[in-house]
Amino acid sequence: MNENSKRLAELINFLERSGNIRDMTNVLVERNCGSCGSERGATTKVTHEPAIIYTHHPSAPALEAVVGSWRCEKQSCKRMVEFDGRAESLFSFRRRNIKKQWMLFTRALLDKLFSFIISARTTYTAATRHLSGDVQCFRLRRQDVAKLGTAMLRTFYIPPESARCPLCGPNPEFIIIDGQALGCTDPDDVDPKRLDLDCPVLDIPAHKLCIVENAQLRAAITKVLRSSAALTDNQVQILRTWHDDMTVEQVPAAERAAAVLFFHFFPLRSRPSVAGTTGPEQSQADTNRVAEAPPTSTTGGRRKRKVPGGRTLEEAVRQDDKGNLVLGGKGPVAKRVIDAWRERTGVCAPRFERYPRDDDGAWLAVLPFLQALLAESVTGMFQAHDERAVRLVANTMRLKGAADWRDVTNALDGVGFVASFVGQFADVIDRDVLLRQLVGLVLLHAADMEVAVDKAFDGAASSKEVLAKGWQNAAYCEKWGGTPTPADYRRWRALQSVADEEDWDSPFVSYEHFAGLDRVRPGIKDSEASKRRVAYRGKDRHNADMEGEGDACNKAFSIKCGLTQGVFNVVCPHVITLGFRCLFRAESVGEALSIVLERFPQLPKVVFYDVACKLDKNALRRVRPILRKHGVRCILDRPHSITHSCSPVYMPDESLGATAGVATQAAEVSHSIAVGNRTSLAYMAPATYMVHKIVQVAMMNIRKLQRLHSEKAGENDHVPLAPFYHERLSRKCERGWMCTCQSVVTADGGRPDVSKVSTRTTGDDGDLSASVGALDIDSSQDAGPAAARAVGADPDIDRGGGAGSRSAFDPPKSPVRRGVPVGVDLHGCGGGSPPSGRRYEPLSRVALSSSEDAFVSALTTGLSPHDTVRPVSKAGVTLIVADLLLLRGESWLNDEVMNSFVALVNHRDRVARAMRRSAAQQGPSGQGPSGASALPRSFMFGTFFFSRLSERPGSYDYAGVRKWGLKGNLQLDDVDLIFAPVNIDNAHWVLVIMNVRDRRFQYYDSLLGADRASVVVLLQRWLKDEVSSRLGVDVAEQWAVDEWMVIIESAWPRQTDGGSCGVFVLAAADCCATGAPVSFTQADIPVIRHRMTLALVSDDLTSNVSVKEPAAAASLADVELNEDESAAESMVGLPEIELMNESDDDLLGDETDGADGADGADGADGAGGAGGVGGADGANEVVEAVVATETAEPVEFVEATAVAQPVEIVEADDVGEAVNADGVDEDAEAHATDEKGDTEWLEETDEADEADGVVEDDGTLVAFGAVSGR
Repeated sequence: MNENSKRLAELINFLERSGNIRDMTNVLVERNCGSCGSERGATTKVTHEPAIIYTHHPSAPALEAVVGSWRCEKQSCKRMVEFDGRAESLFSFRRRNIKKQWMLFTRALLDKLFSFIISARTTYTAATRHLSGDVQCFRLRRQDVAKLGTAMLRTFYIPPESARCPLCGPNPEFIIIDGQALGCTDPDDVDPKRLDLDCPVLDIPAHKLCIVENAQLRAAITKVLRSSAALTDNQVQILRTWHDDMTVEQVPAAERAAAVLFFHFFPLRSRPSVAGTTGPEQSQADTNRVAEAPPTSTTGGRRKRKVPGGRTLEEAVRQDDKGNLVLGGKGPVAKRVIDAWRERTGVCAPRFERYPRDDDGAWLAVLPFLQALLAESVTGMFQAHDERAVRLVANTMRLKGAADWRDVTNALDGVGFVASFVGQFADVIDRDVLLRQLVGLVLLHAADMEVAVDKAFDGAASSKEVLAKGWQNAAYCEKWGGTPTPADYRRWRALQSVADEEDWDSPFVSYEHFAGLDRVRPGIKDSEASKRRVAYRGKDRHNADMEGEGDACNKAFSIKCGLTQGVFNVVCPHVITLGFRCLFRAESVGEALSIVLERFPQLPKVVFYDVACKLDKNALRRVRPILRKHGVRCILDRPHSITHSCSPVYMPDESLGATAGVATQAAEVSHSIAVGNRTSLAYMAPATYMVHKIVQVAMMNIRKLQRLHSEKAGENDHVPLAPFYHERLSRKCERGWMCTCQSVVTADGGRPDVSKVSTRTTGDDGDLSASVGALDIDSSQDAGPAAARAVGADPDIDRGGGAGSRSAFDPPKSPVRRGVPVGVDLHGCGGGSPPSGRRYEPLSRVALSSSEDAFVSALTTGLSPHDTVRPVSKAGVTLIVADLLLLRGESWLNDEVMNSFVALVNHRDRVARAMRRSAAQQGPSGQGPSGASALPRSFMFGTFFFSRLSERPGSYDYAGVRKWGLKGNLQLDDVDLIFAPVNIDNAHWVLVIMNVRDRRFQYYDSLLGADRASVVVLLQRWLKDEVSSRLGVDVAEQWAVDEWMVIIESAWPRQTDGGSCGVFVLAAADCCATGAPVSFTQADIPVIRHRMTLALVSDDLTSNVSVKEPAAAASLADVELNEDESAAESMVGLPEIELMNESDDDLLGDETDGADGADGADGADGAGGAGGVGGADGANEVVEAVVATETAEPVEFVEATAVAQPVEIVEADDVGEAVNADGVDEDAEAHATDEKGDTEWLEETDEADEADGVVEDDGTLVAFGAVSGR
């Protein structure tokens, strides 16, 4: 019994030391200040207070505890630091119960609450009822549970990547805007505050935008084209007058041409008599109509009841009490527009005698053509099209022969109804000279109208009357018409008198949230519309504003009191919600226009909106130059277009060149998901509503993003989102160093699957292992430090799956698809004598050749985002298609791409040092390497270095990175430049250069300029501590780091887009590391992005890349590597990429440590060069390429993809078997792996399993970890 008690005590002590259990008699107190990061001193006074912990255990009672609080001693802080449970996986409610105990909750309990409110989209009432019955100690009221859930959600950090579509990028070409009746309580004291400029609707008369200027005449034309309703006497007289004016020269030529064109298809004819006959033509038309009438039933019997609605959308159209067309409802059935016009008789009856009544092809081409050109405004018809080419077509029709115009009609293809008309009547146009000239004249006037309206807008915006009113339309368009950046907006905002009054970016001030889109322009408002809106009474106050004459596309809104009008959602075609705005008054197209201007530096190519016609008219009179410059088109989404009677210009099917394949119903799909939250949100106050809505939108997006990256996108049931979230969206755990999930932040920039555990890494730096002598790596060290040297990250962090585990969240299955031809000699060391020549220059800014451009395009074309492109890079990162897509357009760069390039910069420096040493060993007779001798000695940290050094703004933790420089082979006494890329607020990359040679710090921010986050101060402190720790205090005093000059590199290139900060950082570091001036510009960024793609795929910066034209065109998406397929067979027709360089073994050949010429490894295993690879594990399922040797001669070490043909491609599950066939002792290798201690992190605690839950830190937003999918 005593022996058992002793063992139990030992077990308890062990569990307590390991952090799995806690002694509740100890005081729970925070170690660091959550605001400034200062550590609690040994003499700091701690105030003790009672607390109670509610656990998630079904039958365990609540635990009593003692918590402590203390005041921060830092002079600039002095805040009271209360216990928030961050280090203990607890959540502090910051409230006391009736017994004056602080209420604490386990994060697993809050995960349950999260699953009810967010995942299941249910109410707090249901959650309270369930938790009260499921958890014994849970005895809270519904009101308290709602407050608890709100406090929990407020601590979530929403990463910007969760609201950015990987396919659309930061500047989507298509967006869908739509309002949703998802409101909350509407107190009178809530008023959204935004900084905007007054840009009202300018006085540009509607008739000046039309070919036919008379509004009554346009109404008569519309009635003729759309219905068979009898024309009024006034309308008949107007049509007769228009007909008579066709020969009057005083009438504008375009309007005369329009009259002849209209009466060609709808002749004037004569007024029908009372009997209804007016001549032979009318009699024949009446006869045809009677003959086509359906037979009348003459049999008796019971009449069948008519089923309301219909089988098609047209049959379901109804009229509301105002005569508007709506989809569904109890109103009368609307007259079918398709057939109604055919029944017209008498004046302007269709010309069926020439174009038969049943010739649907002809009439369906005539009606929208005449409607758009004669009855509506023609502005915007050729917006975003080549207007010069349209004029060429029009002038060719007017001035040249019959067949000449056919050769230049490509410009008309983008406008569906124009292309349909000229295509349907091409032969008639050729035969009828007058008709051809008329069509050409009308099209020419429509194209010239754009220039005329531009002049009219400029005149109205700059008029004295407008300027005297303080309207800023002209100034706004001039200043913000380009592609401004968030920095431009912040500089403007800082100049405003009210800049410091509010936190304008807070969602609780503006009541809008766009996680991935910072403001780039001020909003716009319409002071005149606000004055008119005050005069609205009754139900009219809930109607949208009219946009000029003939605006029939009006809409009404909810008239219920006490609730807001809902939200304005902005969605991409892939159903990723980019952001939303809470509506406190009726939806306005002015707000939709303001959102587009505020959030998108490069405006979308097409804006889909349910009242796009109104949006276009509103924008035309307010900020027309901006939309013209960006080529923006406003088009109706398909679900709403059927109820609209506006111009065909706004119909999606008339612009298939821009809308084909675009899911215009994406907003409706998003609404169908979010509608489940309506019940719970309706009872919330606006601030509480925003908290829940933000997290709900984020979770919807994360689910969709996971499906976009998944190989099986259709299978979304029971998919754990936490692994995907931590790998693709979150840079780090917001809990910091005390969280056990910190071990999954790999030094190589990748993130292993936190739901799977692997005891062995899949691969490390291949070239690094081949040149271990240059790095002074002891053969007894494990692969962790070797991989860490590539990026200067923490080698002590267990990789737990390493680089290859990148695909673990959705591992590829056989056959494996590659974006790079496997078996291609990427490093010039695959056989024969490699050509010499290395490049020690920054990335070329010369445009890619056609073959290079085709190769870069083929890397991602037709492939899924999760497909592997580079299995294991020098950084130990598995690059996938989604990573390379970030190197296109203006997308942000993630840690994987950044760290992969960082590894190449460090590798180039090591090769250059080896070449210098090799030349020095040869003595005076040796030839120094060209370019290598002038290369500065540099070292570049990975992106996680600063994140670990300063986990929170202002915090500093040297102990956390104490070994990073040592393990990364940073020699402080043998280095000129130390680079540190820093991510500010998880949204912006900057670069700090510690210039040891010139004794100064260089700070480079391509967007904002100044060091607003005090990054240099922290790195200055780190360098001082690093020198003292490694070189001694005396050397640190000689260095005098505190006295070094800090230079803000304001003269270096500035970015003018919103997403290329990471590219600017890497390009600047590349230039400095090669000793070249930092002289690239924004115009060079597209080429630099492509050059980075080639460098990452080839995994080298020192080689001359050469891409050969393929023998036969083939897409990389068509290549599938099967186990029984040779690499040579899979390479047929693919572009080849060659790198003209010397092998690293030749450069560093005698400087290996623990390996001979035949062994290509660093001594970690006893395998010869034939093995070449190893350490793969079936859990990661990463493909490895094994060299197939046919001779007994020593074989050079090569990387997994840098192998000479022939090669054998095997799955990860078969690696052990294949390696065994090559003579590698599997048992010995496994034993070596165990000796390295790679299995230590298998002891995963419940606390680590809950590390993706909820945390809190003194009111600071922290980890969005409750996406565990529980």
